[in-house]
Amino acid sequence: MRPTGRHIAMDCYNCTYEPLHDAEALRELLAALLKQHDLQLTAYHAEPVEDDGLAILALFAGGHLTLHTYPSIGFVVADLFTCYQAEPIEAAALALKKALHPGKTKVTNLKRGDFGSESDMKPKIKVQTTSMKRVKQTSEKVIRLLKRPK
Repeated sequence: MRPTGRHIAMDCYNCTYEPLHDAEALRELLAALLKQHDLQLTAYHAEPVEDDGLAILALFAGGHLTLHTYPSIGFVVADLFTCYQAEPIEAAALALKKALHPGKTKVTNLKRGDFGSESDMKPKIKVQTTSMKRVKQTSEKVIRLLKRPK
């Protein structure tokens, strides 16, 4: 069986979950959340970072969950990865989102290990562009306006 994992990346803004600075409270939350979705927490490590935040790594069989918390601004970055498609990580990610009580969330889903069967996972960004002809015409208009006698 080829590993065809999934990776969910979440940015959670304006989180109202209070203990974003408490490593033990977050360990209990993550352990309960993973257990609820049949994912057993096997290892947990938390490191303090600037501004009273934490960098957290929670390992479970076949994957991991990482959190980076910024309590002063209520921001949490979460990555949930599993090596295999069968793991129920969407439900776990949704439960984590509900627990953090964010005002806004940005979620990115990635399929990992497709061995080239899918096109590149470049983000689809809509960019507004202007043709060079239009830029040149605008420049010419500005120059004519500046050259006009007063």
